[in-house]
Formats: sequence, C-alpha cells, structure tokens
Amino acid sequence: MKGLINYWLPVVIWMGGIYWGSSLSVLPGPLSSPSWQGLLLRKTVHLVEYAVLASLVCRALLNTRPAQTKAEHSESNDPLPAILSSSRWSLSLAFVIALLYAIFDEWHQNLVPNREARVLDVVIDTVGMVTGLGLIWWRSTFK
Repeated sequence: MKGLINYWLPVVIWMGGIYWGSSLSVLPGPLSSPSWQGLLLRKTVHLVEYAVLASLVCRALLNTRPAQTKAEHSESNDPLPAILSSSRWSLSLAFVIALLYAIFDEWHQNLVPNREARVLDVVIDTVGMVTGLGLIWWRSTFK
C-alpha cells in the first residue's frame, strides 16, 4: 500500500494540477499574453507538464509492477505478469495513459468559458511525453 501511495499519489496530484489549470477561464499573468512570447510560454508549459506526467506515470508503473523472476515465469503458463514487468511495457503504457489524459484535458478545456480545445496542444503534449519517456529510456540504457 505504501508503494501505491508513494508512486501513484504524485501522478494523481500532477493530473489534478493540469485539470485545475485547464479549468481557469482566464490564464494568469504572462500566460494570458497574446504576444509570441506568451504563446511560446503556453506551449512550453504544455510540453513540460506532459513530460513530467508521462515520467511520473512510468515511474509509478516501474515501481508498482508485479515482480516475477525468470524461474517463476518459466513455471507459469500466464505470460501477462512477464509482459507487465517489462520496462518497455511500462514506457508504452505510460505513454498511452498520458496521451489519453491529454485528450481528456483538451476536451475538458473546451467546456470552460473563454477556452478551446486544440489538436496542436495534444501534439505538443505528445512531444513532451516522448521527451520525458525518452529521457527515462536513455538514462536506463546508458547507466
């Protein structure tokens, strides 16, 4: 239970922060600027928030996945635990979870007065996810 709280609570809090930001009808300070600097800042926030989200989800998946040794796997007829314990699966599932949340977030944002959903934002969110997960993969590969 402690592992679930330590690893999944940050994911839920981060998702809550994204949801809260998307709930604002008017963005605060420089985020609301119509200038190119304001646009660049908003898109950078999208990229960073989804790089962090995907990384947090991957961290949670890697640290709360079923533990199974090769010996246990060879005795089992069920391939699912071995699949779930792979790092590749954790990276892929983290990407899918973060992507679904990005789509949900844009849909939610479309319901907020003075806000609108943009496919470009989901694309930028996806670049952030790939960046965050790519750094995790690179770090684990080249330790």
